[in-house]
Amino acid sequence: MFKKKPDVQQKTIDFVNSFANDKNIELLAQKVLKILPESNDPSIDVVSIEDEVRCMSLELFATACAVKNINSAIEQSVFMKKYLHERFLGDSWENMKPYNDAVSKSATNGLDGTTPKGRFRLTYVDRIRLGMADKYIEENGKENADEAVGRAINRFGVIPSKMSEYMAMALCEELGISPKNLEPLTEFILKLYKLVFKFVKK
Repeated sequence: MFKKKPDVQQKTIDFVNSFANDKNIELLAQKVLKILPESNDPSIDVVSIEDEVRCMSLELFATACAVKNINSAIEQSVFMKKYLHERFLGDSWENMKPYNDAVSKSATNGLDGTTPKGRFRLTYVDRIRLGMADKYIEENGKENADEAVGRAINRFGVIPSKMSEYMAMALCEELGISPKNLEPLTEFILKLYKLVFKFVKK
């Protein structure tokens, strides 16, 4: 009998092969094209939009997994990196980074460290993230703490409404466009995150 994979690993496999399959990514990319008239620029390859939408969707999934259970966030991230490379989607893993940066920024950017509320939030997020790193290094060794671990740690403290805004900016930057109004794209990404989170929860 085959040994059953841990839930977080199986969920990652299911997401990559169903939700983030070529057909769904193509449909999502078409929605982005409708939202952002600038993306219809002849100099922008439709395939490039699909690639970016795939990377963004994968990061939304990993973030949703971390929100659901922060204790398995690192395991999920490490497995996702390995699985994407096995599926010859290593480029997608590498190109998820701008969207992971967006997730990380959403947790603390804009906070005023001189106010009690801002200072508390900044201290809290930093403390938990450092604790995650220390625990992983203690259990697995510093030599095994690669970027997959760092990305998982970045996902702690995410604020979805801010994340969607930063992801919209990241997507446009990667495509090389400057839309007049980011709000429709921001709303689209937030809705997509909520849909992905439902996938993670079921």
